[in-house]
Amino acid sequence: MSSAPTTSAVLVRLVLDQCGVGGCHDLSGWTVRPIGQGEQATVWLAEPGQTRAALPPADGVIVKLYRGRTSGDRRAFLSEKEGLEALAAALPDHAACGWELRAPQLHGVNAEHLALVMSHLSGQPLVSWLVTARPDLATLEVLAQTLLVGLRGVWGSGGLYGDINLKNVLCDPTARTLGLIDPGLPHPWFRCQRVSQEWYPASRDLGYLLYSVAVSVKNHMREPRARRRQLAFVSLVLQQYLNALPTAACVKSALREIDACAQVHIDNIACSWSVTGVWRGLVKRLTRRSLDGLLAVDLPTAVEVAS
Repeated sequence: MSSAPTTSAVLVRLVLDQCGVGGCHDLSGWTVRPIGQGEQATVWLAEPGQTRAALPPADGVIVKLYRGRTSGDRRAFLSEKEGLEALAAALPDHAACGWELRAPQLHGVNAEHLALVMSHLSGQPLVSWLVTARPDLATLEVLAQTLLVGLRGVWGSGGLYGDINLKNVLCDPTARTLGLIDPGLPHPWFRCQRVSQEWYPASRDLGYLLYSVAVSVKNHMREPRARRRQLAFVSLVLQQYLNALPTAACVKSALREIDACAQVHIDNIACSWSVTGVWRGLVKRLTRRSLDGLLAVDLPTAVEVAS
């Protein structure tokens, strides 16, 4: 193992010790391993050994370590902390459409090391579950409605989810739960300051949700059916949101604002004359084309094609 992961593993144990996870400071029986890495942070899973299985939390915890190199990293750390607190308070206690919504419970915060310690939710990210499970239209509609219930809970408090994408929604069909993770604003432009706010905050989150699927061009070049299924799912979320609006004029107005928010994210894809820059230019064009389809497509046809 390289020195960087080793150093991070030591830091994870230090953070766990300072947070008193498991009700004690003896973490000798715990194992820690990295499970994810993003632009601003690494994610670790810490699990108790058999001798510690009786101590809470028996299923382990997630430790998210922000790199802390820039002021942007610190802003993202604080934004996720606030987002987790708001999300836990905003989700309804009752099941939605026969499914339960879950959010990570925040066990500890270490401001010195920019670390968040939270509960570990079960489930597979929707981005992959939609591909492997190949759910039917009825299931897709229920999941879209459940996700929208969760988002409405956040919007009802006047807040933004922020980083809402299919990687951050965990589906556990056995337990019939949707887990919502990683709330917060990775970058300031997620607020889309120059876009009208008639449909705020829903327009910001829906705009980013649509963009996040439309922009994933490279990941699905070899799996076009997977891409169509994911596009169909976010189309359902959008359609169910629009169906609740009172008039056709409201629908048109909301669509314009959602589209404008999605365009903000497209505009932040940096292009240049380098090989990478030229590829990003192509991604921008393909993303725009996909968004145009999402915002204009006849939904039942889209879902049927994607199945």
